[in-house]
Amino acid sequence: MVTDYMHIPERSYHITPVRTLLPWLVRHVEVARGEISFRLELFPAFNYAMDSHSAEIINHKSHPDPKEISFVGSQCISIISKDLQMDLRYVVKSGESTAPHIEFKILNHEEFKGPCVIADFTLKETQEVIFIFREIPDTTLSNNENECDTLMYKSLNPNLSYSLLKSMFRETLHFWQNWIAKSAYKGRWREYVHRSALTLKLLTYEPNPDGSLNIMYSIDGEKRLIEKELNHLDGYRGSRPVRIGNGAYDHIQLDIYGELLDALYLYNKYGSPISYDMNRWLQVRDTIYEEIMTKAWNPKRKIFTQSYEALDSLDSSVLIMPLVFFISPTDPRFLSTIKEIQLPPEKGLYSEEIANGGEHLGNFPQAFTHIALISGRINLKESVNVFFKVIKYLLFF
Repeated sequence: MVTDYMHIPERSYHITPVRTLLPWLVRHVEVARGEISFRLELFPAFNYAMDSHSAEIINHKSHPDPKEISFVGSQCISIISKDLQMDLRYVVKSGESTAPHIEFKILNHEEFKGPCVIADFTLKETQEVIFIFREIPDTTLSNNENECDTLMYKSLNPNLSYSLLKSMFRETLHFWQNWIAKSAYKGRWREYVHRSALTLKLLTYEPNPDGSLNIMYSIDGEKRLIEKELNHLDGYRGSRPVRIGNGAYDHIQLDIYGELLDALYLYNKYGSPISYDMNRWLQVRDTIYEEIMTKAWNPKRKIFTQSYEALDSLDSSVLIMPLVFFISPTDPRFLSTIKEIQLPPEKGLYSEEIANGGEHLGNFPQAFTHIALISGRINLKESVNVFFKVIKYLLFF
């Protein structure tokens, strides 16, 4: 079994986290039964494969943990580029057998900007190996006379051990279990809703930036996402061009008007009724409805389309139609559109676009798609519940 995670310290709103958030990528490998051979491959590509790097195997004495029959591996891989210093370390638990043998090898490939690292190893039942890939903390903090800097360095560079990593895993697991437990959704699509909710949470930036609202941000909170093409990369399945940034970061997004109308609807439903010129609102609504039903419907393919100009293009955004009460979720037109969209994909993750052949294209996973899925499942649950209440009433009245 292979488990990947990034550490989140256990905490509450009233208690300071016991441990600092460690920005490590951790891979836990274990065998539940029998014997399995593995190969670890690490092919660094710094700055989108534009920066070169070096790699070095550092040998040191291992330190057995007598309580857990475990020890820190005797090799460490140091990987250095012009802007980053990374290392790959590991911890072994021998279990009921002798410790597995792990030996790193450095390979050079012409197509990469620097050396690659591989390791072949075999694990038996009860044996475990935990790999840790991280950015090496700034050593100037440890040499600084400032006590706070020294404490920060120590918290970011704790002594590695099996017990530390198991504790980190428990903290991370508890965080996600406690977070998803707050979900009030109990319907038949619970697995899909929770999977999408977890995906959306994973797409958020932990140190949430302050400041004015923007339509999109980089992973570290940057607002200016200048778009560039990386011509040296082939992309997923040869889908050139590969781009970073997003040219739409400074666009005016008109879908906000849809959100405004939704807010007006909710205010009218739960607050004070909107009485000013209501007939005018109704006339505009009916005009929009008739236009969409006429110009955005493809009668040959029996689908609602991406736009008036692209009558053969599907777009998962149409799944929002019943959520805003534009159409019934059981309407034949809507049901035939859903069949064409071909949901759900593997692993419960949804992309930005779907090709004619069903392949998932564009951003992956796409936050908007998962938001639509959650809203759709919640509304379908309510619709199905109402349907069964009506049937029950008719049968037993």
